[in-house]
Amino acid sequence: MFPLKDHIMLSDYDFHLPQRQIALRPKQQREDAKLLCIDNLKSYQNKYIRDFVDMINANDAIVVNETSVIKATLKARWFRGKTERKNIHVNIGSVLPHPHKFVIFTKNAKLQRGDELYFSHTTHHLRALIIDDHEDGSYTIECVYEGDDIWSIIDALGEVPLPHYITKRRQVDDKDSSDYQTIFASTPGAVAAPTAGLHFTYSILEKLRRKGVMVLPVCLHVGAGTFLPLREEIITSEQKLHSETGQIRTEIARQYNQIKNNGGRIFAIGTTVLRLLESASTKDGALEPFYGQTDIFIKPGYTFRSGVDYLLTNFHLPKSSLFILVSTFGGTTIMKNAYTHAIKEGYRFYSYGDACLIAAQK
Repeated sequence: MFPLKDHIMLSDYDFHLPQRQIALRPKQQREDAKLLCIDNLKSYQNKYIRDFVDMINANDAIVVNETSVIKATLKARWFRGKTERKNIHVNIGSVLPHPHKFVIFTKNAKLQRGDELYFSHTTHHLRALIIDDHEDGSYTIECVYEGDDIWSIIDALGEVPLPHYITKRRQVDDKDSSDYQTIFASTPGAVAAPTAGLHFTYSILEKLRRKGVMVLPVCLHVGAGTFLPLREEIITSEQKLHSETGQIRTEIARQYNQIKNNGGRIFAIGTTVLRLLESASTKDGALEPFYGQTDIFIKPGYTFRSGVDYLLTNFHLPKSSLFILVSTFGGTTIMKNAYTHAIKEGYRFYSYGDACLIAAQK
């Protein structure tokens, strides 16, 4: 589906970002974050998140990700047979669509099938068996526990899984438990926040609803792969991304299609939402109910079919799949120039940073 050639060069999506513009904390008032509006005329408007309500009309819809970030950074005791090896740090990389099974990473241990991990803190305990290992150094575990549901246990045992570019510069603290969770969060399973949703407040949500804007929740459990760098300089048309579990309920798909058919506009709140909508859309543009895994990689030459009119998203890392996605959606030249403008104007980048509202290419 690539025009003229079947690959792109990763270096074409590189840019220099001053360290001072990497946000380590969100704005104290989420509505005060900047919002760069990018249209198809290669022009930009500097606004704020609080202005978003004025840009959307009655009978339009925002589609939001209702996934909830779990405390995916944990400490464990590692056993091989009856022998305790050592204490290790474990990061849940993704939640599998099977009860109590996760993919994990650990930097300071080489595990093997049959090993056991024990997580314990006060009254909460969790035992996990290594049931598979993978070429990328990750492992699949199956958990055994008693009492509370597994999410309550993990919440008691773990720590908020902030991105490495934040944790290498400061410690995770109690404030991150709320800062790194959207107001839409209701379904546990993400190990990274759908960061575009972090900008929304209950006040904005109420204003949108009073205006007649539909709020459509879908769920994509964001995996650790969202932070993994692309390593190959040449990206081919066949290349896929990490796999993530998503769901769109039947009623939500019906409402989505009705809004489009009645001339309403669709605003995807975040790249996770856009990827899920594209995964669940038919060739003729209808959204279908969805439950399963998606590894869709949106890159130049991709034909969008979900009918999304606008994408609200944060500013992404250079040479990342997400910067390639927004460049494909809004136009590569337009987005490169927009990022240059954002850097010049002092916009804050990445998970806790500012946002941009991108019009789909026409």
